[in-house]
Amino acid sequence: MSLFIVGAPIGNLKDISLRALETLKEADLILTENPRQSLKIFSHFNLPRKRIIRYRRPTEELMDIIYKQKAALLVNSGTPAISDPGKDLALECHKRGIEIRVIPGPSALASIISVCGIIEKEFHFLGFLPKKKGDKLKIFNEYFQKEETIVFYESPYRLVKTLEILKENFPQSRVFIAKEMTKIFENYFLDSPEELLKKFADDKKLLRGEFSLVAKLKP
Repeated sequence: MSLFIVGAPIGNLKDISLRALETLKEADLILTENPRQSLKIFSHFNLPRKRIIRYRRPTEELMDIIYKQKAALLVNSGTPAISDPGKDLALECHKRGIEIRVIPGPSALASIISVCGIIEKEFHFLGFLPKKKGDKLKIFNEYFQKEETIVFYESPYRLVKTLEILKENFPQSRVFIAKEMTKIFENYFLDSPEELLKKFADDKKLLRGEFSLVAKLKP
């Protein structure tokens, strides 16, 4: 009985590790939030087809299955398993004494920290921010007072509104935007909220894709 937590590529399939491929090949069962995305990996690397279960939450039935087999949780959103339900499964395995092993994988968090150039020593990772303006502003104010740099993910549908909040309330902040990391249209932007807003506000093509941000609210 064991669970292997495997970080899938965040874009470029070639970023997957040899150990990850070996683990997926040897596992009896694959758990994943997005089976279609996971099947791309199996197809691309000619891995033997396995039983794939769409994972949402750790039910009693699922835990009984994992207890008897070698299972792999394929984290489609990349390492760490925070912005998907992976953390709940890991906790349940700890409670039941099921052995867990991690196969380090691609990470949007580690990647953006590596390329942004504005994080000195400490930062706070927030995952996805709340949708409401008031809730976002409350979080920004909190970390402005703490003088902490924040890292977060943002939907392309809310990116402009987030930049507007930063422009109105923290005009002197420095913001780094990573677009489509490791993918064909990978791009990076470092500027003030006002200048970034000029770039993104009226460019629908630029807004397509996945975004990660670093904000130094108090420069």
